[in-house]
Amino acid sequence: MIDVLLLETQNLVRTSLRRLLADCGQVRVIAEAADCDEALRLARRYRPDVLLLAVTRPDVRSLDACVRFSRWFPSVSVLAVVAEEDVHLAERLLACGAAGCLTLQASRDDLEEAIRTLGDGGRYVSDGIARALAVRRILPEAASPFSKLTHREYQVLLMMTEGAEVNEIAERLSLSRKTVCTHRQRVFAKLGVRTEVELLHLAWRHGLLPAPPAGTRDGGAAATRPEAPRARA
Repeated sequence: MIDVLLLETQNLVRTSLRRLLADCGQVRVIAEAADCDEALRLARRYRPDVLLLAVTRPDVRSLDACVRFSRWFPSVSVLAVVAEEDVHLAERLLACGAAGCLTLQASRDDLEEAIRTLGDGGRYVSDGIARALAVRRILPEAASPFSKLTHREYQVLLMMTEGAEVNEIAERLSLSRKTVCTHRQRVFAKLGVRTEVELLHLAWRHGLLPAPPAGTRDGGAAATRPEAPRARA
């Protein structure tokens, strides 16, 4: 029997995954967590074989979960589930320690195969993600502009797209304000943007943020849509 720990912030998604796994033979969900700290506590208690990490949108918490589990629980294989278009996120999660990755569009059979593979100590990457990653390596122009960022710079980028201020980023990442400002400047330089508005537009175009409403032109009113993080020029 392969013991699985579920980690997903959204209760509805977590419930759907639990019900899906209930139909998988020799797989059982032993615990569920809504955040990384809770997942780590449950991992110490239950010692799962696989951490199923559902990532409905890119965020720092998902990357931290991979890093912390690979460092503190190397016997627990992390299986990340991402949106189909989040190839760059899949690449980042694999680099952070995930042993497998598949998309939210995967079938129950694919999910069961991935969990079984990881439970046996192997690695699993769905065909679609594997092909997209191969294309990125063969054709440089297909690579995401965020590929040039270091892990820490990518963390800062994600928090900036969430609207976090420098002091908040420093506190959450345990960095000095000066270090965060340095990372912020490097992010702007590497991505070729001058303002946070331009940064948000770049994030929209490459899937780090939900797309602007239909009919909104790039560079126009999209930066002020209510549901988007507030940009500071």
